[in-house]
Amino acid sequence: MMFQHMNKNSACFFVLMIVSPLYAQDRQPIIDMHLHAYPVGHFWPPGATYNCCPEFRAAHANSLLIEKALARHPDLRVYIMHAGYPFIDETIALLHAHPQVYADLAVINWVIPRDEFHFYLKRLVQAGFHDRLMFGSDQMFWPETIETGIENIKTTEFLTGDQKRDIFYNNAAWFLRLSEEVIARHHDH
Repeated sequence: MMFQHMNKNSACFFVLMIVSPLYAQDRQPIIDMHLHAYPVGHFWPPGATYNCCPEFRAAHANSLLIEKALARHPDLRVYIMHAGYPFIDETIALLHAHPQVYADLAVINWVIPRDEFHFYLKRLVQAGFHDRLMFGSDQMFWPETIETGIENIKTTEFLTGDQKRDIFYNNAAWFLRLSEEVIARHHDH
């Protein structure tokens, strides 16, 4: 059984429970999904298991847990929120094995120290995945952090101008299947 080794409190378990029935009757891609891989930031402080969320386990947020679902549903596009942070090796492995998987840089682009973010981003880029990374803010409460997230990408010395444009727009446009007409409208503004 696909879910046998997964904790029912896992975000990955939740995604699989939703995705598998949607695909049960038709293998055509129905929706694109995102996986909220690891809770970082103000709502999930270090020690969350002991402070607010006794069922939380870091291992349950490992994005490799969705690999069986990806293999079963190769047309499903998935993006991993927060680029799977802090599971860098696992994120690289998943991106390498599954070309339909993307990652966003939301929250980690402003909540972790800039040097740590740049280190994590550089690893993803050095592994060859700049074309599957997307800017994100995941922001509802602190809009000022959007500017910080943008600045933390702009200040990287290892990204080219083209790579930054891909991260800020082009990769998401492809992932979301935006038409050329929509893209042209966006570039006109």
